[in-house]
Amino acid sequence: HFEAVLPAFQDPRYFRVEGRPLFYVFKPHSIPELRNFTDLWRQLAHRAGLPGLYLVGEEFRPWNPIEWGFDAACDPELPPLRGWEPWSRPIARLKWEWWKRSGLPTIYSYAEVCKKLVHEQLGDPPDKRRHPCLIPNWDNTPRSGRNGRVLHESSPELFRRQIHLALSLVADVPLERRIVFIKSWNEGAEGNHLEPDLRFGRAYLEALHDELR
Repeated sequence: HFEAVLPAFQDPRYFRVEGRPLFYVFKPHSIPELRNFTDLWRQLAHRAGLPGLYLVGEEFRPWNPIEWGFDAACDPELPPLRGWEPWSRPIARLKWEWWKRSGLPTIYSYAEVCKKLVHEQLGDPPDKRRHPCLIPNWDNTPRSGRNGRVLHESSPELFRRQIHLALSLVADVPLERRIVFIKSWNEGAEGNHLEPDLRFGRAYLEALHDELR
């Protein structure tokens, strides 16, 4: 429904890349005839007097955003759930059975994965068609129970390291495409937020502010 977002696109305050409004698609592969969708929306943008659109698709690898008519991809995925390893491996079956019986969620140390997440998002060497996504914290067990994932012991200082790494990896990208996403501002049901809280106050926001400066 292009007409529904057109007023926002035409607002001069709307974020633009090289003059084109940025539009983020959450699950691109759930859209039937995806390439027709991207082609049509670009045509509609030109008809509305816009210079085009900068389309970013949330990535489920392997996926080439250019092939499907997108300008770039973003991959805010978390480490996998336990038991994801191929069942052909006996050790994987044992791990899965233990995890299933334990009733525990999948728990990762934030200190161990905070930088790894950024590297895995961009690849090696970093792919300039992908924008990194910062993940300050995560715990969706209140909603998902033992099927949830936890990034344990996140802290503003560890988050600062992730920010620093992401910014360093996009430092040589042209300024208007030097984009870093954040997951997210206030996603309380997933224990994922930047807004001030009782434990750390404004410390996550201050870490982001300081690194951007």
